[in-house]
Amino acid sequence: MAQTSRRQQFKVLRSETALSATDASAPAQTPQAWRRFAPAASIIGLIAVAAVLRFIGITHQSLWLDEAYSAYLAAHRFPQILAFTASSDAHPPLYYLVLHVWMLVGRSALALRALSAGASLGAVVMTYALGRRLASARVALLAATLIALSAFQVWYAQEARMYALTTLAVLIAMWAFVRACETQRTLFWSLFTCGMLAAIYLDYTAFFVYTALLVWFLRTGWNRVEIRQPFALSGAAILLGYLPWLPSLWRQMFIFGSLTSWVGSANGSGLTGALTDLFFNRSHLLLPDGGALATLATMGSVAVAAVALWAPRRAPAYPLLAYWFGWPCALELVAEILNHPLVIARTLMVTQPALFLLLALAAEVLWNPGPGAHTLMLRRILLVIALGVFVATNVGAQVASWNTTLKEDWRGAAAIVAAQERPGDLVLFNAYFTQMPFDYYFAASQRAHPDVVERGYQAEESLLFANLAPAKQGMVSGPELSSYARVWVVLSHAGAPDDQAVPPWLAAHDQLVRSWRFVGVTVRLYQVPDEPRGGEAAGSGSHMT
Repeated sequence: MAQTSRRQQFKVLRSETALSATDASAPAQTPQAWRRFAPAASIIGLIAVAAVLRFIGITHQSLWLDEAYSAYLAAHRFPQILAFTASSDAHPPLYYLVLHVWMLVGRSALALRALSAGASLGAVVMTYALGRRLASARVALLAATLIALSAFQVWYAQEARMYALTTLAVLIAMWAFVRACETQRTLFWSLFTCGMLAAIYLDYTAFFVYTALLVWFLRTGWNRVEIRQPFALSGAAILLGYLPWLPSLWRQMFIFGSLTSWVGSANGSGLTGALTDLFFNRSHLLLPDGGALATLATMGSVAVAAVALWAPRRAPAYPLLAYWFGWPCALELVAEILNHPLVIARTLMVTQPALFLLLALAAEVLWNPGPGAHTLMLRRILLVIALGVFVATNVGAQVASWNTTLKEDWRGAAAIVAAQERPGDLVLFNAYFTQMPFDYYFAASQRAHPDVVERGYQAEESLLFANLAPAKQGMVSGPELSSYARVWVVLSHAGAPDDQAVPPWLAAHDQLVRSWRFVGVTVRLYQVPDEPRGGEAAGSGSHMT
C-alpha cells in the first residue's frame, strides 16, 4: 500500500480540471460504441494528416548546403564519419551514422528526407502518448494536433538534418522518464537512459532538456525518495555512455570558431524571434523582421507563451513541463544578453513539445468553468480564435513552402550547367564546400560530357580537413585558367558581391557570356573573347540577369 501511494504522487494521468473528468455522483452509463473508438480514430486521423503535411512537397525545395553535407559525409565509412565529425563539425556523430545506414534505402532527396519525416511522425505519436500520461486524452490530442500542424516541425521533417530525429529521441526519453517515475520499473529507467543518451549524441541541444531535468530533480524530484537512486544511476550511465565523445566535444568547442567563420557575422533571432518561429515558422518563410504583421506575430507569440506558463500552473504535470520549456528559454535569454549570434528557434525545437503540452493544459483550464465564470464565454471565444489563427497560419505556411523556392536552388543551378556544358569546360567554385550540393544534382544530370573539370579552393571536396579526401591548391591563377576556353563560375555563400567573388584574372581576361541567378546561387559563364558565344541560346529566361 505504501508503494502504491508513492506511485500515485507522481501519477498525473488526469489534471484536476480535465474536460473528461466525470462527476462521481453521476450514474454509470455504458458508452456508445463510437465513443469507445473515438480516441483511436482521432489519433489515426491525426497521424494521416501529419503524414500528408510532411510528405507532400517533400522534394519541392532543393537540397541546400547543410543537407548535401549530411549526404556527403554519411556516404563514407563509420571510422571516417567519426574522425571527420570530431575534427571538422559542430555536431555529434549519431545522425550521420544513422543516415549512413538509412541510405541503403536510397540516396534521392525523397529517401534522405524520409528519415526526418518518419521521425517527425513519431514525434506526433509520442507527444500524444506523453500527454496521456501527464494529463487527459483531450490534452494529449490537442498537443499532438499542434505538433502535427506546426509548420516549424514540418520544415525540419522535410530536411535531411538531425533535428527531427533529436526531437523524437527527447520525447521517447521523457515518456520513459514519466513511466519510470510512476512504476519504478528498471525497463523504463533503461529506456530513459538510452533515449536521452541517443538524443545528446544526435544534437547538443538535447543537453538543454537533460539539464532542465536536473533542475527539476533538485527543485522537485529530490522529495521523491524512491527516484533518487535510479535517477542518479541513470545520470551516471549517461555520463559513462558519453565519455568516449567528451574529448571530441571539448575539441569542437575550441575549434568551432575557426571552422565556421560565418558565425561572427550571423544574426540570431533572439528569444522573442525564436518563439515566433516556433509558432509561425516566420524565418524559414523569409518574411520581413519589421512591419505591423511581424510585430503583431511576435507580440502574440510572447503572449501565448506567457499564457502557457501561467494558466496551467496548478496542474500536476506543470513543474516538469515548465522546467522542460522554461529552462532552455532562460539559457537562450542569457546567451542573447551575452550577444551570442546563434540564438535561433532550431536550438529550442526540443522544447516545442513541452510548450504545446503546456498550451493544451492552458486551453483546458481556460475552457472549463471555474473562478471567473462570468468571463467563460469570452475565454472560449479567444481560445477558438487563437487556435484558428494557429491552424490558418501554419497551413498557409505549408502551402507557401510547396509553391515557393525558399532554400538554395542547387538543382536549378546544376541543371543549367549540365544543359550547356561542353567537353573540357571548367566549373569553378568560389568556396570549396559549395561543390557538395552542386555535385549532388550535377552528377545525376550530367550525361553528355563527363570530362568537365570541377575545381575550387580545394578540389575533390576535402571539406575542412584532408581526412576524407586529399586537398589541392585552388585554381585562381592566370596560367591555369587560360587553358580553358569556357569557365563556369558557381557563386554561393561568397560573403561578397558576385563581381568581387569572381577570380580577378578571369574577370579581367575572359568575357562574361551570361549570368543566371537562383535562390542562394549565381551561375556565370565566361569564355575567351574570340570564342563563339554558343552558350547564349539555351537556358531559362526566368533565371537570367
